[in-house]
Amino acid sequence: MAGDCVSAAGHLSASVSATEAIYGGSSIELANELMKYAEVCAVADMTDAARSASQRAIALFELNYGPDCDAVGELNQLLDKLTVQESHTALTGQIHT
Repeated sequence: MAGDCVSAAGHLSASVSATEAIYGGSSIELANELMKYAEVCAVADMTDAARSASQRAIALFELNYGPDCDAVGELNQLLDKLTVQESHTALTGQIHT
């Protein structure tokens, strides 16, 4: 499963670049692609990419729709999950060393 997600993340990364080139760096289309990319990266355990894409998408959703946009809430939940995962991973690594 994770291998498929890593491959999907690669395709979505290219899609993010193409979307930005076509619609611009502040477009809602880019925000939507970044959100998809962030979600797939999170499943693939690509936490840095997921966090970066989420933060960028949040800024664009807030710019286009305001801070009360549902997507902003969903992405903030994703960021919270990533933080919990990172904390758990750090704690587990300390226990096993």
